[in-house]
Amino acid sequence: MTSSRGRSARNRAGRLFVLGLTAALGCGGQTTGTSASSTSSSSSSSSSGGDRACTEIGCADGATVAFSFREPGRYEVTVDLDGATVTCRTSLPLPKDGSDGCDSQDVLLTRSGSMLPVDQQSVGPLTVKRTTAKTLGVTVTRDGEVLASKTFAPIPWVTRPGPNGPGCEPATCVQASLTL
Repeated sequence: MTSSRGRSARNRAGRLFVLGLTAALGCGGQTTGTSASSTSSSSSSSSSGGDRACTEIGCADGATVAFSFREPGRYEVTVDLDGATVTCRTSLPLPKDGSDGCDSQDVLLTRSGSMLPVDQQSVGPLTVKRTTAKTLGVTVTRDGEVLASKTFAPIPWVTRPGPNGPGCEPATCVQASLTL
């Protein structure tokens, strides 16, 4: 006759075995050639003949224009992308509702610290998502006074292999790092 304490210990051991097996196999219930901590979005054959997982890691494609301004005032950032103008507006102190921004989704103006004291808030950098642009002009004004202006032509795009390796998307990442 088995005691209830013995059955309980066997049940716990069985549950732990199933949990361990589930963790080893991953959520999809199949083994892959990568570690159990990888997030799988699709599979492809590797050169060794087995399946391997592709993660969901993507690229931050685009050009980053480095700058940072911290003085209080009304800022306007004018971006010229191959002759098309995008305007971004914000002010320091930053609005708490995040209502300022750019008039195109191709451009993102970083505004940091809206919930921090004014002396810890900043405007910049700028990200341009359009990786086909040939020229990029950036002008930053505060209260109508030009603080910085520069044209990048041609944009020094760099194409690198994607973060997940061969046979996985994204196959390549296209980026540029610029300083205003």
